[in-house]
Amino acid sequence: MKLLFISNEATRTGAPIVLLTFLEWLKKMRKVEIYIIFLFDGELEERFKATGKTLFLHRKRGKFGTYFRFGLKEVVPFIPETFQHWKIKMFLRNFSPDLIYTNTILSAKILKDIITSEPYPVICHIHESETAIWNYLGVEGFTPFVKYIDKYITVAKIHSRMISACHHIREEKIDMIYPHIQKVSSTNPMQDIRKKLNISPDIFLVLGCGTPSWYKSPEIFVITAKEVAKRTGRIFKFIWIGSYEQPGFYRNLLPDYYRQVLYDIEKSGLKELVEFKGYQENPFDYYAVCDLFFLSSREDSFPLVCLEAASFGKPVICFDKSGGMPEFVKDDAGFVVPYLDITAAADRIVQLMENPGLRESLGKTGQQRVSELHYIETTGPKIFSAIEKTIREKTN
Repeated sequence: MKLLFISNEATRTGAPIVLLTFLEWLKKMRKVEIYIIFLFDGELEERFKATGKTLFLHRKRGKFGTYFRFGLKEVVPFIPETFQHWKIKMFLRNFSPDLIYTNTILSAKILKDIITSEPYPVICHIHESETAIWNYLGVEGFTPFVKYIDKYITVAKIHSRMISACHHIREEKIDMIYPHIQKVSSTNPMQDIRKKLNISPDIFLVLGCGTPSWYKSPEIFVITAKEVAKRTGRIFKFIWIGSYEQPGFYRNLLPDYYRQVLYDIEKSGLKELVEFKGYQENPFDYYAVCDLFFLSSREDSFPLVCLEAASFGKPVICFDKSGGMPEFVKDDAGFVVPYLDITAAADRIVQLMENPGLRESLGKTGQQRVSELHYIETTGPKIFSAIEKTIREKTN
C-alpha cells in the first residue's frame, strides 16, 4: 500500500504530533510506503523523515526569509506559489498513491496541485475548530475542497456535528476518532523535579500550555489567577509553558499579542503569581509536578496537552462550548465550567486546592480514560481501518 500524507507543518504542536505518532506506529505495524508533503518545516522534521520520504514546500527560514527581511515583500511572495506545483509534481513523478491523507483542513489546500486527472481516494483529518477554519480559509471555508474529499475524520463529537451542519457533509462520510498521545511517565521523585524547575514544594501549581493566541486565551489564564488570589491565602502559582511563536502562516503575529499578556501581568501586580516559561524541551516535568491543568481556551478542538496532563493523574478544568475537551473531562475527570466564566473557574481551582482527596479522585479517572481511549494502540487501528475502507469504496 502506498500512502501520501499532507501536513501543514512539522512543528511540535497538536495535529503534527498526532500524525507523527500514527506514522511511527504505521511503519512498525503495517507494510506501507509513506510519502509526506509539508507546507512548512518544524522541529519534528527528522522524526518525520525517519518514517518516509518527505517534501517541504516552504521553509520558515532560508533564502526566502532573507529576502523578506531585506524588504522585497512585493516581489518574493509569488515565488513559492509559482514553483509549488512543480515541486509537488517532481516529488510524485514516480509515485501513484493508493490514498491521500490530509492532516488538517489547511493542508487540503494543495489537493488541487495533486489531483489533476487521477481521482485518488482522499481522507481529510480535521483538527481545526469552526472559527479556525474561517480564519485560515475565509468565508467559503473548505467548500472548494469538498469535491476532492471522500472521508472526514474529526477529533470530537462536537466537530462531527459542526462540519455536518455548517458544511453540509453527509454523516456517513464522517468518522469520529479521538486524538492520541504518546505514553510518557516520570520515575523521578516529585521533590527532585520541583527542585530542578525551581518550584517550591509548598506551592500549589496550576499549569497552562500552548502557543499564546486568541484561541488559547492566555489573558484569561492571567485574570483567573487574579481571581484565585482573592479567594485564598494559600501559596500558589500559575505557570504557562509553550512557544511564543505562532507556527505557519501566522507566525509573525504573536509577539505583540504576547507582549500584551505580559503587560497585563505587570499592571495587575501578578508577576509573583503568574509566569510564562516559553518553549520547554521536556514539558512532561511540568505535568508531573503540577496540581491541576487549567485549559483557558476560548476554542480548542481537542488539545493534547490536557490528555498529557491527565495521563499524569492531574484533573483538568475547562470551559464548556470551547471544543472537544468537555467530552473528555465530563463530570468526573475535572470540572467543566460555563463558557468564559472566570469566577466559576477560580472557584473550582480553589475547591481542588483545598481538597486533595477530590483532586486525586478526578485525576485517577482522567488517567484511566487516557489509557482506555487515547493511546495509539487504540486509535491507530481505527485510523488505518478508515484508510482501508476509503480505498475499497473508491476503487469498487
